[in-house]
Amino acid sequence: MKALGRLLLATALIVPAGVMAMQGAGATPSPSATCTTNTGTVYFNPGVRLTDGSGQSVRNFTGGSVSNATNPGRIEGCSGVGISGTTGGSFAFRLAGSGQVTCSTIRGRTFTGTGQIKWDKPGTNAGIVTNLRVQLTIDSYTTAHFSGRVDSTYLRGTRLSGKATIPDTLKPVGVGGGACQNGKRVKKLAYTNDGDTTL
Repeated sequence: MKALGRLLLATALIVPAGVMAMQGAGATPSPSATCTTNTGTVYFNPGVRLTDGSGQSVRNFTGGSVSNATNPGRIEGCSGVGISGTTGGSFAFRLAGSGQVTCSTIRGRTFTGTGQIKWDKPGTNAGIVTNLRVQLTIDSYTTAHFSGRVDSTYLRGTRLSGKATIPDTLKPVGVGGGACQNGKRVKKLAYTNDGDTTL
């Protein structure tokens, strides 16, 4: 009798787990994409100095606007829900920070604004534009990271996340690859992803 009771208890525990697995298997996965490459150049305006602090706007294209950017950044090797194989696209953003920064105090600062991915043609995302809220944080002299949220219908609500490496240009002149001084502003930094960028 005791053995029968233990068997019934074990069966009662197993059945709900099986039901949960069946419900999960039929669920539609959330839209998401993973990109293996995220590269570009961050342009500072008016540029960063060694000790003379100033407010900065940041963008990763040379001209136009976010929606019509010239020479924007790029994402490549993107795969995920709704994407057949892999695809890529242009990734443009315009951001602003709060308060004045120097080459040393910019570390730890977050710049916030808007961005846009225009997916390549041909590709399964051809013709789709993904609008983003973008944050870029300069973590150290050689690292930065992206965060934010997707606003467009496709991928809406998913989070932008990715790490990047930057050259040590923000160090003072004479220290490593430093170019920071008061006479000439540091106006640009190249970035390359460190691991995948997801959204």
